[in-house]
Amino acid sequence: MMQYNVAKLLKESVGSTRSYDLDDDVPGEDGFLQKCEGKVFLMRTDAGVWVHARFTLSKFGICSRCLKKCVNPVTITVDDEYIATVDVGTGKPIIAESDVEGSFTIDHRHVLNLDQALSEYTLLQGPMKLLCDSDCLGLCSGCGIDRNKQQCGCLRKEVNLKWTPLLRLLNNTNV
Repeated sequence: MMQYNVAKLLKESVGSTRSYDLDDDVPGEDGFLQKCEGKVFLMRTDAGVWVHARFTLSKFGICSRCLKKCVNPVTITVDDEYIATVDVGTGKPIIAESDVEGSFTIDHRHVLNLDQALSEYTLLQGPMKLLCDSDCLGLCSGCGIDRNKQQCGCLRKEVNLKWTPLLRLLNNTNV
């Protein structure tokens, strides 16, 4: 959980800053823990807190080609403003939650939670498919052997299906 109490920062003037080093395990969208390292920079704005953070995640998962466990480093940059919904001095609501829909907010306890942003940015900036190696050959679709370790004896005749009508014409004429 990457949560920061920003009550003191919200009491300071616009432009005040804080910075934090991060070295923690965070839960990923697939349930695996991810090693997360980086820096978080917070700056007071007129509406809340600007967050600039750069993280490197060690994303654990299964290779999409050979089905082995693998670790892929993913670098994520977050640049967003978190809007305060409660006045830090009085405790009264400043803005209704519906007015800031789609934006990140600071909760009623003045806690800025980066978990949702980290999750969203990981999905957007992370790889579509995890690979153990960019040159991974994967499993043979015929016999299931790991083609990274050995070659199989399956005959492969790859035919592009868009050419099927023309191949039928060619087979019907005895040229």
